Amino acid sequence: MKYILSLALAFFISLPSMAQDDPKATIDVFASQSAVQAGGSIDIAIRQNIIDGWHTYWINPGDSGEAMTIDWELPKGVSVSEVREPTPDKFFYDPLVNFGHKGQPIFTQTLSLWPKYSADSVELNGTVYWLVCDDICIPESQKISISLPVSDVTQNINQSIFEKAKKSMPRQVDWNTSFVKKGENVVLNVSVPSDLHNQMLDVDLFPTTWGIVQTTSDVTSEIMDDVVIFTAKSDDRDLTTLTQASFVIQTGNEAYEVTANLKSAESSVEYSFIFILGFAFVGGLILNLMPCVFPVLSMKALSLVKLSDKERSHARASGIAYTTGIMLSFVSIAGVLMILKGAGETIGWGFQLQDPIVVTVLATMLFLIGLNLMGLFEISGCFTNIGSNLTTGNDAKSSFFTGVLATLVATPCTAPFMASAIGYALTQSAFVGLLVFAMLGFGLAFPYLLLTFVPATQKILPRPGAWMDTFKQVLAFPMFASAIWLVWVLAQQAGDLAIIYILGLFLAIMFLIWFSKKSTSKLWKGLLALLLIGVFGFYSAILSPKSTMNYEPFDNAKLENILDENSDQAVFVNMTAAWCITCLVNENTSLSQVEVQDAFADENILYMKGDWTNRDEKITKYLEKFGRNGVPLYVFYGAKNDNGMRPDPIILPQILTPNIILETIQGE
Repeated sequence: MKYILSLALAFFISLPSMAQDDPKATIDVFASQSAVQAGGSIDIAIRQNIIDGWHTYWINPGDSGEAMTIDWELPKGVSVSEVREPTPDKFFYDPLVNFGHKGQPIFTQTLSLWPKYSADSVELNGTVYWLVCDDICIPESQKISISLPVSDVTQNINQSIFEKAKKSMPRQVDWNTSFVKKGENVVLNVSVPSDLHNQMLDVDLFPTTWGIVQTTSDVTSEIMDDVVIFTAKSDDRDLTTLTQASFVIQTGNEAYEVTANLKSAESSVEYSFIFILGFAFVGGLILNLMPCVFPVLSMKALSLVKLSDKERSHARASGIAYTTGIMLSFVSIAGVLMILKGAGETIGWGFQLQDPIVVTVLATMLFLIGLNLMGLFEISGCFTNIGSNLTTGNDAKSSFFTGVLATLVATPCTAPFMASAIGYALTQSAFVGLLVFAMLGFGLAFPYLLLTFVPATQKILPRPGAWMDTFKQVLAFPMFASAIWLVWVLAQQAGDLAIIYILGLFLAIMFLIWFSKKSTSKLWKGLLALLLIGVFGFYSAILSPKSTMNYEPFDNAKLENILDENSDQAVFVNMTAAWCITCLVNENTSLSQVEVQDAFADENILYMKGDWTNRDEKITKYLEKFGRNGVPLYVFYGAKNDNGMRPDPIILPQILTPNIILETIQGE
């Protein structure tokens, strides 16, 4: 940003007529094959021919300049990839340093045809724009074209051009990489194979995004185990606007391109593995107190009362089964999450509740369990009793599936300590990550496991008696309340019409229970009605119109503009989801309070709200920027201070009070 005026001055005082009458660079276009197949692809090379002493610019031009752009006129059924550029050179114009190309740099793109492309040939026309500089800068352009037959018979051509292009470009590698701003420096951590360590001691570092590293900065290298740590002076860009950035690491003979995730100040703290396991265990313990887990724990409390007079071995078997169910469920969900993220999906913790079908099934199961606790039907082989049969009782099977259910309803919540543990787990190897999630599950199961293995702790439980029938019926109401909440979540995901279908499903269940008591021989008719309404309801829930939320929506582009140096407005970002009870409690008990709303108005704070009820890639990336994989997340961007500098963003606790919000936004 600080050299934009230099670029504008160089651009507009140049001699446009020279760009046409006496060009300093010209363009040649080459194809890698003599023809292209329908449904196939070929490479295109765009070579710049730059006269001696002049240069053009890289994708990140450095302190000034403008990258080359290609404007293709694409026929229907034809697409081209992004431009791939050679490794840049440095050009010094004290005090500026620019990144660019000289000689004959070769850029490549991939041209692809749709499978049903029916024309006999492909005619591409376009215009290339670039800025070429020496002591002055001249904007130039040239029209280009390429014509290729469409045929299944083809052969490689212009191979020397494409071999030269390949050698000039950085090698894209999938090394585990992250970067973070520490004080006045940017630190890049790269997991480099050990046989390349010696190459990394003297490098040039080229970020593909402007403003991350000062162009004049030296790069220092430090090797710790298999990680090479590169340190350079940071530039004046606000890195909180980024989630990822690519860097070209140029050694003496080779260049490598890596993609690095931005680590927040919170996630960049280096914790030992044992410390993270402790975080996971404590987070699981606290999760027992979250409102989304309370209904299942209440149901299990009834089983604990029944277990108090049983044999010790029976109690231990129940505790082990419950713990196994929770830990296996946590590991299974984490495994799916890791696989999907490895495949490029942008998802986070609680992702399964972003699926309307999962929400519908879970709400139905809680409704069934509530009916059973009310005594409307008893455990039997009936299809409608499967949910209750799996989770009601105190044998090993019911304890195991109660643990599974506890995990499913726990995922909407994020307890303190969980964020750091989950963020760490998703950046490590699969083995380490699954161990962290297993410990999280162990923390959730630990209180019940303790009661079953330490007889002395069972003394805190009341003795069995006639009161248990009433207590059992009372426990049905939290189940019904949870089912109602999930119906509301489904409405946020799939629209108001989804409420009709899931309530119709509940009605069919009630009818089936009544019908089975009247005539068990005709039970199949009730089962058929349930199946038809259930399937119809699932599909209708997914396809029905989405409801709208009445709030200032999160807009990352708008946030970046506000955080730009020309704006002085403070911003409070609330990342929430309809299935996150912690989020809803915070909104109702803290964010909606009059004193908080008045403070927002008095301080001229823009309140932005991101809704993660359904999958949203932009919100997921924003969460990852702060080392989070779940909601809630509250971030406050304060206004500029007297020196014209904006302070670092503040991450608020996951459980809010009005005082916490007021102290944060008022700087107390």
